[in-house]
Amino acid sequence: MNFSIQNKKTTIVAISLLLLIIFVTATSFFLLKSNFKGKECYQVTEVWKDVRGLAGKRICVNGKAEYSIATTLSLCCPASCDCNETFGEVRLISEEKITYNPRVSIIDYISLDSPTCKGNECQITCSPFNPEGIEYFHLIGTLSVTSRNGEPAWLKLTDLDMQNSRQFVNGKWEPIPTGTFVKPLATATPVPNSCEQLRLDIEKPKE
Repeated sequence: MNFSIQNKKTTIVAISLLLLIIFVTATSFFLLKSNFKGKECYQVTEVWKDVRGLAGKRICVNGKAEYSIATTLSLCCPASCDCNETFGEVRLISEEKITYNPRVSIIDYISLDSPTCKGNECQITCSPFNPEGIEYFHLIGTLSVTSRNGEPAWLKLTDLDMQNSRQFVNGKWEPIPTGTFVKPLATATPVPNSCEQLRLDIEKPKE
């Protein structure tokens, strides 16, 4: 009898945990799909599916954030922060395995016209918001489409509505802080022996 009661308690606990997992999963999905103004919010893949119908329209897009930084590789003697330029780019990328634009990229993505991120060897400045460390963005803007050979090839979300857009970080959606954000990168240091070799090459007599 006690064994039967124990089995029932275990079953109830298991069912409760299962229902909790389903609830959390459904809630997370709803958060990623929802819009804060009642309009339909698209995933990146959904935008690519209906790119011709959405071109030029104000839309809401949920996407995984990808922030990348690139720096030029000039050699300066002596070393200086201003020797090279640094640029940052933010994209919303698809998490789907299917790629709707394989001619251009191995993964579907939507570029953003902001923030503008640029700097030098020692620091980079982003404005009007900081994309670093953000998991997902919920952005409202105008979809701009660039075609190649008559087919949509590059998508960009422009004129972002920062007031109604959101970022997903630390497990929750929150407003996107705006302003100018400066991040230190590194101290400009000379490449060992490169400057000395450059001097020798310059001073080397011409044959």
